[in-house]
Amino acid sequence: MCPVNYAVTCMFPMLSKDLNDKIADEACTIRSNGKASNNIQVRVKTNKLPSECEAEVVQWLLRCLEHDAFAHVQEFGSQFPWKIVSNVVNEIDAPDKDGNHPLLVVAVRIGQREGPYMFHKSDEHDLVVLDEEPERPNMIVSAASMANVARQVAPPPCVDGVGFSAVSDNFMKELWIEIISKEPNCHDVAGRGYMVHPMWMRFGMPGEEGCFWSTVREQSFNFGWENYFPETRG
Repeated sequence: MCPVNYAVTCMFPMLSKDLNDKIADEACTIRSNGKASNNIQVRVKTNKLPSECEAEVVQWLLRCLEHDAFAHVQEFGSQFPWKIVSNVVNEIDAPDKDGNHPLLVVAVRIGQREGPYMFHKSDEHDLVVLDEEPERPNMIVSAASMANVARQVAPPPCVDGVGFSAVSDNFMKELWIEIISKEPNCHDVAGRGYMVHPMWMRFGMPGEEGCFWSTVREQSFNFGWENYFPETRG
């Protein structure tokens, strides 16, 4: 059995905690790499063709991101900075002889890089630049926190396992290209292309009613990644 902090939590109030944990492990395994970043990779094992349940899985993840654990994630103090794309990695409906599983991946990017002039730190008189690239804790999320929330929000029945990994810009850059590319190197399903592939964003004012998720064309050109040439992959 997986450690309790790495297993999805099910609610069976009449059962012991140990039995609950065992049932949870058997229902869906949830893992994290325990790191924090503004880039989160979410890998999801499914028990059916991933393309048939991708939309349902993404909607579940969006509900997870509405949790109070992520109330600090704001841009300019009033906007939601979530940028999310997804696609299928292995388009199979059961594990194959090579050990591959039905698998899809979701890339969660938090914020965009506007440059040091906009986000630098000044002295108390606002005259002297103290730090060109100060830390931005409102843009950082713990993979463990995402896993904990995922344990509270029941995954869809099609999900057998979920892994949350906080990753570097270099990792996310390569993942993002692979997801959106019309000519992927290792994914079974092609993306719709640079500045075309759908990207989920949340609109509205944090803390107010009426906030909603919607897709726009992906905007990775705003992320400030060095040596980023997705147009060469279509």
